[in-house]
Amino acid sequence: MGGSMSGTTGRFDLRSLGLLDGDPDPAFVHAVDLAQRTTRTEAVTLAIADFEHGVVRVRAHAGALPAPLAALEVPFDRSLFGTLGSSSEPFAVTGAVRDPRIRSNPVVRTLAAESLLGAPVFCPAEVPVGYLVAYDTAVRIWSAEDRARLAAAAFFCTQAILLRAALETVRILSREAARHSGAP
Repeated sequence: MGGSMSGTTGRFDLRSLGLLDGDPDPAFVHAVDLAQRTTRTEAVTLAIADFEHGVVRVRAHAGALPAPLAALEVPFDRSLFGTLGSSSEPFAVTGAVRDPRIRSNPVVRTLAAESLLGAPVFCPAEVPVGYLVAYDTAVRIWSAEDRARLAAAAFFCTQAILLRAALETVRILSREAARHSGAP
């Protein structure tokens, strides 16, 4: 699961970075759309782990994903993050709808997904905090090109997280500097 079930990973609280609540980061929306178009799959999701509450939240999606799944929260034990582990390596699954490890996952079940291709998304501490996953209802042998495209989109999501962390660091340092200088 990428460490403990605390609300932080490394130095940053994922919620304070705006990763778990509210509208998804526009970079996430762009990344899932790009991943869905370039892998030519039924749907793509970006799900981020909420360690504090023991769930994984879908934060952005593209493709044929029914509305209830768009704002989905999945308990760790039914999530891909929880059942496949928080690996820092990409993964591919064929026969997903029958795989006992993941067949109870709501997205797999609803789409009757046969094939999955996933790539991890990392926090600033280089700990996996979620997955960008492409779902297809057809049995697929994922090409090296598919894998590279999805990994590039996941890297884009990681960069968006790093940017948010950098901005939060600047805010914290600015507040500290103002506090120590006596400025309001």
